[in-house]
Amino acid sequence: MLNLTKTSTAILQQLLDQHEQRDRQRVNRVQVKAAKFSRYFDEKQVDERQQTNSCLLELARTKVVKLHWRKWEEHNWLEAVDLLDAAALYRLLKRQPLAEQEQALRALLAEYANPQAWFAEWLAWLEQQLIQQRSIQPLDLTDPTWNRDLLRAIYGLTQLATPILERLFSVRWLGQSKRFSELEGAVLRVLRQFAPQAKQFGDDDRALLQAFNLEKVPEYVLLAGDVRLRLNQKILELGDFRPSLGLPSSILRQATVLDSACSEIITIENLTSFHSMLARQPQAMLIYTGGFASPSLCQFLVKLATALPRVGWYHWGDYDVGGLRILAHLRQHVAQIQLWQPESTIFERMPNATQALHQKERHSLGELQQHPLLADCWALIDAMLAQNVKLEQEQLDLLGG
Repeated sequence: MLNLTKTSTAILQQLLDQHEQRDRQRVNRVQVKAAKFSRYFDEKQVDERQQTNSCLLELARTKVVKLHWRKWEEHNWLEAVDLLDAAALYRLLKRQPLAEQEQALRALLAEYANPQAWFAEWLAWLEQQLIQQRSIQPLDLTDPTWNRDLLRAIYGLTQLATPILERLFSVRWLGQSKRFSELEGAVLRVLRQFAPQAKQFGDDDRALLQAFNLEKVPEYVLLAGDVRLRLNQKILELGDFRPSLGLPSSILRQATVLDSACSEIITIENLTSFHSMLARQPQAMLIYTGGFASPSLCQFLVKLATALPRVGWYHWGDYDVGGLRILAHLRQHVAQIQLWQPESTIFERMPNATQALHQKERHSLGELQQHPLLADCWALIDAMLAQNVKLEQEQLDLLGG
């Protein structure tokens, strides 16, 4: 049994890497240089060089490789190594040939018939990357199990019509309750690259996964206000619960909105501001969004807007990139929702409460200036950019002018 060193393994792997380069016409040769194989040249690891030489000499004896030595340093210092027998080297390293790896991945891709448009775009991109021998990350040709599970996880997300807890989803689609957590970073990378709805959520991972109906924990939405709902032939008077109550997302999806005594509906991004509003706006229906509204909450907001056409709509959130993205997202479902305290002079009233923008935020605000759902916020965005400020909603006096 040949006992390969780290250096000899690295040299042999590089030989196979070069062997797999299409249309390669040069001799398959690896130059043994310190920049690439530092252990071989380390004076403190003489054994590494000697054992590497011994390993490669044995492979040269069986005509798997050909060795080139430095002048006057035969069997002491290697100059280069040529590949002679690729098949034998694949067997030695227990490495699957690239063509077989690509064939295995293509077989996986072929399992997905009639996918959603953006999922199909990803599959087509993968095929082109294979043809051009470019990166297919986050997939990995050397790990078919990873590829299988990542494809299943992303395809599974495209099939969700109602919310499901992450661990239940992981069991259903991947067979293990914690497997999705191992794949999550790769899943998010694919969603951000190919799912058209992903950009609106910025770097908010939770909101992006929730938009695909995947939840870390069961969702409960905090509500306050005199609103009547019908659920399973029973009437639910939200006004009977003071100061507020939390309803599971399943009730929001199933309930019918009957009527309301509220003069306005205010969605609120942050929890502290929601509780602050309870005493200050008793005539309003208050809804805590917790950042981006979930699909279940968005569906409920549409029900409210349909059943209560004369009620005014407002959103109260941070004056920053995230807050504006949340407003735009809400307007996809309730077009008439207005920004609470939209005046650009708000930063002048609270100069000690603002924070400076960083460069990435300035770039994002520039993009939001072109957002069709934020046309009425352009003056506000201009002021943020001109003064280089942002403002958290908790800093504001909600009773101020």
